[in-house]
Amino acid sequence: MGLAGLPHPISPEEAAARDPLLALALVRLRRWKGECFALGAATAVVAGPPKERPETSVVGPPEAAAALLRYLAATGRLRPGDWLTVPDGVLSLSEVRSQLTFKDLWDPWVWMYHDAATMPPIEPVDVPGMNWTINWRPDARDLDEINQLLDGAYPGASFRPGDKGVWRWCGARTHYDNYLVAVGALLRLVPGGVPRLASVATRPRYRGQGIGSGLVTRMALAAEAFGNVAKRPVVSLSAYQAETRVVALYERLGFRLVHHLETVEVAGPLTQFSGSVGNAL
Repeated sequence: MGLAGLPHPISPEEAAARDPLLALALVRLRRWKGECFALGAATAVVAGPPKERPETSVVGPPEAAAALLRYLAATGRLRPGDWLTVPDGVLSLSEVRSQLTFKDLWDPWVWMYHDAATMPPIEPVDVPGMNWTINWRPDARDLDEINQLLDGAYPGASFRPGDKGVWRWCGARTHYDNYLVAVGALLRLVPGGVPRLASVATRPRYRGQGIGSGLVTRMALAAEAFGNVAKRPVVSLSAYQAETRVVALYERLGFRLVHHLETVEVAGPLTQFSGSVGNAL
């Protein structure tokens, strides 16, 4: 396979230094028992709270990531029902398909982030006639308004009012009649973890006016104000790979595209490897 040596354990701090996505998992690893491994330029994080579904992330070049993935399966660290995130295309490699089976969870996606400590600052986009509500704790009437907007503008939104992990909602309203035209959620999925932007949507007839950009930039600045990865102001977001215009917009606003990924559920039973762990690689 052209890879020297076997996968070896590394500390969470070493994993974080190898990849910015894994840096955001530091809080999760410290809060719950987890393991990190490296092989060449690939890195794996196996983490999950005791009473919830285990989640494994593998990043790096396809060949090394595939070898590391097979090592995790051979050593019993991948089990049916686990969620698995890997670089897009790795699961299509013959050496992976011949040993492991999966169920798709959602379409391929991209992971993006902004770190105000090391990257140019995000500048808020101004839109005349708009009022911005940031760090919003909606009441019952507001929740209905948010759901109604999402139903029409983004039915597949990953987070809704009342969902676990939503820290605050943010919105854009017309100045003249206080009409809600765009919303987004600020997430903090792990206590003390790094905020993420999600469920950003603009009503169709208000699109193309910069309102979504104005909302996203203000959400990012608010998120960075309380982000905490080694006390650094960081915010992340994701989008489906097929949403090319959305991804391009986020890049223009200052986010950096780091990974093309896919997330699946491990299906069982796994094929048993023969011989030693080394033979699995």
